[in-house]
Amino acid sequence: MSGAGEVEYEVDIDEEKVLFEGEWYSRQTLADRIKRMIDNRDFRISGAGNALEKLQFAVANARECVVRLAPGDSQRLDRYAARAGVSAPVFIRQALLAYLAAQPPLDDGPAADKSVMTTITTEPVKPGEEASAVELTAKKDLEPSPVVASSYSSKDEPRKTEEGLGDSWFKKG
Repeated sequence: MSGAGEVEYEVDIDEEKVLFEGEWYSRQTLADRIKRMIDNRDFRISGAGNALEKLQFAVANARECVVRLAPGDSQRLDRYAARAGVSAPVFIRQALLAYLAAQPPLDDGPAADKSVMTTITTEPVKPGEEASAVELTAKKDLEPSPVVASSYSSKDEPRKTEEGLGDSWFKKG
């Protein structure tokens, strides 16, 4: 969606602000900045204009999703959000975006394989379990390795082995 050399701007949809040159601007404050730049004959307004356009597009096209939770789950969500220092909607959005980022690329074809969907289960680490906790990492390539170690051998065809295993790892005596 972004062209070559185009700057990506971070947008806070809840606050309706955009991060531009290290500061958060609302639509009005950024429009005022552009106006001041023009009044001062500083016509290098393309960056500010692009940031304002990105903010307006994001806010105008944001889609609201409603989540209904049982009272206990809602209270737990509020506590986790408070611990993270964000509102519950921001916490939900961050969790949802993390989940979506961990999914395999979507196949738009009709025969999309639903069996490879990733389920993420995250729980707080309990005291004493830190050593066994598994950190979430980037998804590994799902393609099988083209080289497979096997005990099959043929006199006519050399056996293929994993790199570094050598040809004698399975031989006895």
